[in-house]
Amino acid sequence: MSIAATSASAHLHETTDVSELTVDGVTQDDILARHIPGQAAGRLYERHLLPSTATHIRLLELRVADSAAASEPGAPPLPETIVCSLLTTPIESPQPFKALSYHWGTDDKTCSLEVSGSCVRITPSLDTALRYVATQQETLYLWVDQICINQEDSAEKSDQVLLMTDIYSKAEQVLVWLGETADRSDELMDLWRDIGQQAQSIGLEDYFTKEKVSRMLEIMNSRSVDDPLTEPYHQIVDTARPQFEKLLQAIIDFDQRPWFHRVWIVQEVSLCPNTVFVCGHKTVPVDYVVHTNHIFSTAIKQSLKSGPDMGFQRLALQALSPRTVPLLSTRRRRQRFQNGVGDGDELFHLLRKLFVESDTKATQSRDRIYGLLGLAVDSKDLAIKPDYSTADPALAFTSVARAMIRNGRVELLSFSQFPKEPGLENLPTWVPDWRSNLLPSYYVIFESAEDHLLGESGNTKVSLAPTNEQNILGIRGYIVDSIDEVGSAWDASGGNASCLALFKTLEELCRKSAAVGEPIYPSASRRAEAVWRVPVGDLYWTPETDYIRARKPLVEDQYRDCLAVSEIVVNWGSMSAEEQKPAMQEITSRRFTSGRYKENMSGMNGKKPYVTCRGYLGMCPGSAVAGDVVVILCGARLPYVLRRQDQGDRWTFLGEAYCDGVMDGEIMGHREERLFNIE
Repeated sequence: MSIAATSASAHLHETTDVSELTVDGVTQDDILARHIPGQAAGRLYERHLLPSTATHIRLLELRVADSAAASEPGAPPLPETIVCSLLTTPIESPQPFKALSYHWGTDDKTCSLEVSGSCVRITPSLDTALRYVATQQETLYLWVDQICINQEDSAEKSDQVLLMTDIYSKAEQVLVWLGETADRSDELMDLWRDIGQQAQSIGLEDYFTKEKVSRMLEIMNSRSVDDPLTEPYHQIVDTARPQFEKLLQAIIDFDQRPWFHRVWIVQEVSLCPNTVFVCGHKTVPVDYVVHTNHIFSTAIKQSLKSGPDMGFQRLALQALSPRTVPLLSTRRRRQRFQNGVGDGDELFHLLRKLFVESDTKATQSRDRIYGLLGLAVDSKDLAIKPDYSTADPALAFTSVARAMIRNGRVELLSFSQFPKEPGLENLPTWVPDWRSNLLPSYYVIFESAEDHLLGESGNTKVSLAPTNEQNILGIRGYIVDSIDEVGSAWDASGGNASCLALFKTLEELCRKSAAVGEPIYPSASRRAEAVWRVPVGDLYWTPETDYIRARKPLVEDQYRDCLAVSEIVVNWGSMSAEEQKPAMQEITSRRFTSGRYKENMSGMNGKKPYVTCRGYLGMCPGSAVAGDVVVILCGARLPYVLRRQDQGDRWTFLGEAYCDGVMDGEIMGHREERLFNIE
């Protein structure tokens, strides 16, 4: 700046219209804005107004001005200075660009970046990411949300979120910045690239289809399967196995990197065919990681069969459950959908996959939903428009829940669980908050399921009634019965004593049901089956069959094994030495089948056994009490429990239930349809 400019700046307070002062063609406001970040950002977006926030995006042009010393031996030097500018382009036919996916980290924007002559504050994680990706080429046109969207403009932000599908689908490449080199990440990236290339070369991707998935499972489990893939697949497994064994801790550490736990990254990694992981100076195509994870799973399961020490087992089991597995399976489903050979994921499937028994984070709670809209194949049908203008996010959750139920996803009610998280306590009782680690429903519904196992509402379709209040869900259905008595909530971690207590309670409730004498079962023998059907929700899983309806004699026999083992263990201390010897033999002979039955009981964790006034038996939410009502809602596959409120025909939602004897539509046509106003 010249001396004249300095003098002019010193006397700005004497000038009323400072915007007219210029120095070498630059206004004094621009000079000051470079040193006042908030003002700078405002000026920047004023100079780069989008013709329409619904049709255009901004791109960041990066050029390396000069470089510092290399950050790692043998690595290219990181740029010390990056020259940046903004430009606009229509999303319909954009200028070629790449998109950056990264973890924001702290919201504190403690770093600065000069963009088009203005100083813009950015987070340290973005500052580091830009310096690494800028080394890849001399000039880089990049879309990065923190800069290309005016984060202070709620209306612009809402419109731009709706363009996420186009942004990440039309990018030439998505660069996924995972962080700097650490914890043997270079070795892991090299292994992913090597094994991924080999897996791709033998055509592994061709077996990730509905038609070939069963053959793939056979190949994984046996080297004798007559298939062209079998031998090359197992050769790769043999080669990779010792390398994987040495990098178990590195795999676990890599999985803990913050990027894998952000909700926004799911669509960012799934939409573009050309997506790469960038870690330090290493890069690897994401699809190579998909293939490598498959090889890894087979290899480490083989290692576990060889009886390794407990330390290895612990690491191996932890490494076998990485965040990358559901994340990259979602990517595969989306890519197949875009190629016209798959169904993709509805919003409900994505929410369940990411927030049920999974730790997915978002800075703003409503981003749990908005961050997935670009990936959901039903987003247009749901007609959801992101809205950041209101302080209370409850309206966003309520509107989305209503839209999904209207489109037939009544089962989302199973994920409205209590207590609601802080900040969302005023949600209606029927609306899920989609917080991390929600409990699963006992009914596992897969995206590809063609024949559902349960259908208590028969062929009915969801039927909503308009209401004058946003918080009210007016939905039609049927009353099964009022609860007459409940037992104690079952604790799946309570061991044999807890199992035995549940079994004994159900035996007593079954006797009460028989004493009522209502003809709700076709026979007395079918009524007696409730004692072994109820604890597992009439659903059963085995490695050989996947999920099936509970049936005789398999499930009944395993229930009796579990009952016998529980009784022996609970009464062990009162047995004599002579009694303990045959008892131990019985435990040994029944332990495996007993454990299998107990494993299937886990879906009912936290629920209470109950009997209704007419004698129906089942499991209900832990908060349910006598007088609450078991209902079947039109279009649902499970019963739910409601509580009538004092102010007339209003209801409170309590949760999902199992009700023996109604799970196949038995009461349809025998009850009068009615309207439930749930709030």
